[in-house]
Amino acid sequence: MIRRVLIPFILLFLTLLIGVAISQEPEKVSDKSSAELVFGYDAKLVREIGGSFNSIKIALDSFAQKINSRFALKWHKNTSEMIDALDEDKITCASIMALSYLFSEKKNIKPLVAAIASYSEDTTVRYVLVVRKDSGINTLEKLEGKIYAICKADEVGGLYVSTELAKNKLKSIHNFFDKTQLYDSQEEAFYSVYFKKSSATLISDDTLKMMMELNPAIKDQIHIICTSEKYIVGGLFVNVNINNDLEKGLIETSVNLHNTVSGRQTLKLVRMKKLQKMTDADFDGIRALLKEYKELTNTDYKEIYEKMQ
Repeated sequence: MIRRVLIPFILLFLTLLIGVAISQEPEKVSDKSSAELVFGYDAKLVREIGGSFNSIKIALDSFAQKINSRFALKWHKNTSEMIDALDEDKITCASIMALSYLFSEKKNIKPLVAAIASYSEDTTVRYVLVVRKDSGINTLEKLEGKIYAICKADEVGGLYVSTELAKNKLKSIHNFFDKTQLYDSQEEAFYSVYFKKSSATLISDDTLKMMMELNPAIKDQIHIICTSEKYIVGGLFVNVNINNDLEKGLIETSVNLHNTVSGRQTLKLVRMKKLQKMTDADFDGIRALLKEYKELTNTDYKEIYEKMQ
């Protein structure tokens, strides 16, 4: 079972909150009684980030004090329960991956901000499927029966590869590869290919470019099988009934965080360039990919996605 990893987006929110605490003063919320900042968590992440929860709690409390708001932290046994709570206005905000948002079909949730990675130009990801040049693999078809390495968090990446396989009339992703190896990061998955432990991996083109800059030898040893369109993979979401001043404070603080020295230092710690406002329209690219997959396979990808959770 592929576990979803929301750590990058928890770090996004943690970055925002710490940045507020050490840099700038957001506007005060006019009505303290109507503005409670409640951040929802998927309890499954406890194993992943351990002690970071205490730091997040401190940061949330600091942010709430600065905007004259109350603070609360609520735990949920899984992402589905957390999204239900957000939809029902039991919590104010939560970090959610793109497919979880799209498949939830909730009406009372809206996107707020997303992160731009330190090596990227925007909030989207363009995937490339790569192999070693000396592997003898130069087409998608030749990857059948090989070992595939993938970052655990790449839900959209899994959808992209599944669609490419269907487009080329190949087996489903679970039957096409001999084995799928899961890694905590794209870099780890990539190096499993580089050092010949796996045959192929999916990596963002920005991450690959960054790795090539650090190690120029990579460029001459890697072959790209296919390249995706650009997709946003997740971010921070809020309930549509969020207090207006609270929402304004969150947005203004997040999008301006990179304009202060201390803010840039905080962003750098979690390899982010800046934070940017996002809207529902930013997910249209993934909607188009889901539609294409369904047209090619006569299967709703949501059914596959739910089995992987």
